[in-house]
Amino acid sequence: MIGLAAFGILALYLWGCTRISKWAIKKAKAEGRPGWHYGLPAVLPTFGIMFWDWILTVITHQYSCATEGGFTLYKTLDQWKAENPGVAETLVAREYPINKETLPPKHRSAH
Repeated sequence: MIGLAAFGILALYLWGCTRISKWAIKKAKAEGRPGWHYGLPAVLPTFGIMFWDWILTVITHQYSCATEGGFTLYKTLDQWKAENPGVAETLVAREYPINKETLPPKHRSAH
């Protein structure tokens, strides 16, 4: 029921946005101006209500990725092998079957 209420609120919001936009365009044309002169200022706040946090989220994400992203290596391979004796020798790469018919011709001889 909450989802149905959310859809109802969204439908009401979109209906209101449409009505405001049409009213602004009608008013602009009545004054002899292009419709977008009044329509754009009417539409921007309506989208701003819905997407106000998107720009802030993108800026924060880009800043965090640029300053805090990366790879941290805490141990060398030799240190890990010393702490886990015998484990490295038991590790094997998985072999997946390759269907040679689905490969492009230039790659068929390599496998």
